[in-house]
Amino acid sequence: MKHFFKALGLVLLFVGVRAEALPVYAISASSACDTCHIEPLGWANPDMSARRCTLDCAGCHVSPAGGGLRTPDGQYYGKEVLPTWGTRPSSFANPMKYKPKGFPKRGTYSLKDGFSGWWPGKRDHTTIEERYGNIEAEPTWNWGGDFRFMALNQTIGETSENYVFPMQADLYGMNESVKDLILYVSAGVQARKDEEQFDNASFRENFTIREIFIKYRLPYNSWVRFGRISPRYGWKVDDHSAFMRNDLGFNQYFSAFGMDAGFNPNYFYADMSLYYQGLQRWPGERLERGIGTTANVGFRDLGWQTGASFGYLNRRLGFDQATAGLQWAVNLNPLVVYGSADLKRNLSEMEGIDDFTGFYTFNELFLGLHRGVYGKFKYEWADPNIRVLDDHKHRVQLGLDWHPYTFVDLEASYRINWTPRVDFTNIASTEAFFIAHIWF
Repeated sequence: MKHFFKALGLVLLFVGVRAEALPVYAISASSACDTCHIEPLGWANPDMSARRCTLDCAGCHVSPAGGGLRTPDGQYYGKEVLPTWGTRPSSFANPMKYKPKGFPKRGTYSLKDGFSGWWPGKRDHTTIEERYGNIEAEPTWNWGGDFRFMALNQTIGETSENYVFPMQADLYGMNESVKDLILYVSAGVQARKDEEQFDNASFRENFTIREIFIKYRLPYNSWVRFGRISPRYGWKVDDHSAFMRNDLGFNQYFSAFGMDAGFNPNYFYADMSLYYQGLQRWPGERLERGIGTTANVGFRDLGWQTGASFGYLNRRLGFDQATAGLQWAVNLNPLVVYGSADLKRNLSEMEGIDDFTGFYTFNELFLGLHRGVYGKFKYEWADPNIRVLDDHKHRVQLGLDWHPYTFVDLEASYRINWTPRVDFTNIASTEAFFIAHIWF
């Protein structure tokens, strides 16, 4: 424990919006066995209770909500699958030596043929030290970080402005001195384009400890955790301005004190959280006070996913919020299509303010063009109050994502906003941006 708190102190010296898990990575990870570790030819199939593979954010990140420090699986995926060039962990291991005679050479998955080409063997995977190549399979200590920089051109009407700013600078630390008992911390600075260059005052104002919790890992890929957490709700994307995240209150500031528990044994999943937000003295807290809960349930198969999410927040300011959403995804490797639809109901206890309901949708097509190169198209729609005429908004985004080398991600996107209806001659605003992302 003494070493853990020393490490925590080092993390707090560093200075973003946080890095989130991308749903497309979790969805597409089913396309081949070696997206998470060296091809497991000849490995024995572990009991269901011992399996950790999942098509969920929690498969690649220590935090079940996604984002932050990567697990060994997540590190392997980021180094092996994503980059165009760079040293790959599989080059440090030879899975063929565990392959019994007569086994096929490679496992595959397709919607037509299903999962084929891989047969379970007899060797216990826990006895294979190099199953993640040169990545330690069960680290006692682990560290990581995400650093993003953005160049943005924003045009509203006749006015065009340019911004260049540090978007993220986060560090993470984890300790598992006791088997399955994980201590975790994530800290950084909440940087925004409208804030001036950081000085000592702005550092103190924007510094935040995003998550600091104790998590106990249970059989059947399950967990319980306590502390400062990011509760789970629906798709968690890296664009915090997405209507289905920001307008529902699940943006980059959505962290609170509480607990959650989850159950995810290939491939059914269910989880629930209970939290208190708005502790004003906590570094980086920007949420109003309230007590809330979220819940998620669904099923993930190798070629498709479907799920539902629910949330309720009791605010001290006099009105509550209830949310409910549906999520879906299809993996047509190399194309991934996924989306969601959410309802938000504001329940007012204040005189003169009526209840109202909002409706939000999100859709994305993510296409693998070449190793490390991905094209994406997004369409979002939102109606903040279905009783009000012409208050809805639309957004279309076209982007290119390139991972040229290990630890490096470059993204260029162009976004058009319309309100209240799509009129190609009447654009509300446009945004062109470039993001450079370095992680480890």
